[in-house]
Amino acid sequence: MDSKIYLAAVLLISGCGSESDVGVVGQRLSQQAGLYNSYGIETKNIFVVDSMTNRILGVNSEKMTLDYEFTLSNPGEEHYVAVDANEKFVIDFSKKHLQVIGFDGRRYDNPIKFMGTPVSMAYGPASRTMVMQDDLKSIGILKLAETGEIQKSWLGGPLVADGKSITAGDLDKAGRMILSVSDNSLTVVDLDATLTNQSWQTASFTTSMTGIHWIAPDQNVSDVTLVASDTKLGAINMASKTLTDSIDFPASAIGKQTSMFVNTFLAQSDYFYRTPYYYNQQKLIGLSKAGRPHAIVRASAATEPQLLYVGSDGKIKSHPLQKAAVGYYLQSYLSNDAKELIVMLQINNREIQVLGLRISDNLVIREKTVPRVGSAQINNKFLFVDHETGLGRLDLHSLADDTIKTIEGYNFDFLRNQ
Repeated sequence: MDSKIYLAAVLLISGCGSESDVGVVGQRLSQQAGLYNSYGIETKNIFVVDSMTNRILGVNSEKMTLDYEFTLSNPGEEHYVAVDANEKFVIDFSKKHLQVIGFDGRRYDNPIKFMGTPVSMAYGPASRTMVMQDDLKSIGILKLAETGEIQKSWLGGPLVADGKSITAGDLDKAGRMILSVSDNSLTVVDLDATLTNQSWQTASFTTSMTGIHWIAPDQNVSDVTLVASDTKLGAINMASKTLTDSIDFPASAIGKQTSMFVNTFLAQSDYFYRTPYYYNQQKLIGLSKAGRPHAIVRASAATEPQLLYVGSDGKIKSHPLQKAAVGYYLQSYLSNDAKELIVMLQINNREIQVLGLRISDNLVIREKTVPRVGSAQINNKFLFVDHETGLGRLDLHSLADDTIKTIEGYNFDFLRNQ
């Protein structure tokens, strides 16, 4: 029997499958975690949930050793796991339960009791603040200590009035929650003040950007948030509350018949495509929060892709990329200094390829092609492959050289003793 494993390395819940993130705070709980967070931080330990043995397993990515094992408290549910950037605790959450587990084994249960089913979460590792939303639009806030202990919590009702809805949201480095609303306004929530007053502390404003469905605060540029609608990418300065720059997506990539749009959320990278057509399986608009928030846009499969991101001046930078190999983008990662772009492509039915591009001249400085087995994820250091076998096998491919580290058979003794 195969064992489905859910993978995490830091707190980021990322896009997966065809489920839409529109209308939720952060990302859906049904989506897997990635090998990085929105701050571009990688952690040494990679945590997986092994549903066959009902354990959380912590793998040391440097030595490829199994250093941590935690038993699931609610094994009958589907679990997801993430580890904080300071690597002192993991968060185990399912649709009905959330538990913080310290690396020393101490466990802290979520004091918030939702009437509905939690559907999404967002997390800011700098402030160690978590926000969760249920299907009844209730929103809970947790403030965590460095060791994972829950210091403060509060459960509030819907943030927007009847007739309006949240279309996107995320947390910035200052610990504020930034939301776009269906009336084309932006709402900023002071989470610390909200926890202190036990009531929503918000401020709203409007810009010329409308129809926002994706929000990605840029942790590298102070007070700047990258946003996207169906037709354009914009940069909003949260201090001046103004749209400082925007760029239109190519009309051929947008399409005129919205009924033909295909929403695709690809695992681990929060890579969101809205494409009216598939040109030789080349998707045309991709949005990613991996490392530094960015977009990859192409007018058609025959045209040169463009990398878009916010520069240090708060303006959107556009950089032409060399044409992709035959296949299509699965994930992408832009380094915090915007000097290197890592892309993972499906090049045929049997293989995936990872390329590292030096932004200044598009020189390929990293290349890795591996068989398509199980599930795969990338950051700017390695390709992680989970073979999803019952006895367990994980491969770590270095992107700097030909080194491959493998850990396998880690479930054998556990299953034999059951």
